[in-house]
Amino acid sequence: MMEKFRLNNELFEVANKKITGKEILLKGNLTPVSDYELLIKLNEKGFEPVQLDEIIDLKTPGIEGFVAKPYKKLLVTLDDAPMYMEECFMTPNEILIAFGINTNNFFLKQLKGDVEIGYANDKNHKIAITNNSVFVSCEIEIIDIEEHCNNSNDDVPKGCKYKIKIDREKYVVNVECMTGREILTIANKIPVERFQLNQKFKGGRVKRIQLDEKVDFTTKGIERFMTLPLDQTEGSK
Repeated sequence: MMEKFRLNNELFEVANKKITGKEILLKGNLTPVSDYELLIKLNEKGFEPVQLDEIIDLKTPGIEGFVAKPYKKLLVTLDDAPMYMEECFMTPNEILIAFGINTNNFFLKQLKGDVEIGYANDKNHKIAITNNSVFVSCEIEIIDIEEHCNNSNDDVPKGCKYKIKIDREKYVVNVECMTGREILTIANKIPVERFQLNQKFKGGRVKRIQLDEKVDFTTKGIERFMTLPLDQTEGSK
């Protein structure tokens, strides 16, 4: 049975109930471990320091979790611009925002030697911040789903912006899924209850979309959307 513990509010699992302070930091990818102070949170006793070679029994009553803090601010570089951070864990979007970059237009990529880790599809992932962490920002691609539908047999990529066609107009959205209500709203079909939304697929199949029904723009074969005014009697049903 796996044992669980929290480090800076992030949940981790280990095979053994006994673990050293060094192993806790390594589990959180906080290296070199000598750069971090580790504290244990105990019920009613507050925080107490944990030495790197100190053995902690995770079954000990009263353990609420652990907190790691860098002894010095950590140097982080994004697009060759340096900044010192005090946090040990940050999401990709938190890092972008800290550098003043619009998260609607860019996603984060981490560089570890020859390895690149992209977070286009995992913007809420907690990244372990270490000294001299290196990141780059990448512009989010805009996928025209009508053109993609007609010109490619590949799946629609996730983690992008999407250009959708509603009647004769095209709109760029920042999310993969929207409800029928939201699609009608961006097309200014208000009040939405007075309009019907249809989704057209490649090959001619048409499906009616209910107001609270979710549409996934990465679904293969979606071509465009069409609206139809309803008479007041039908719209109020």
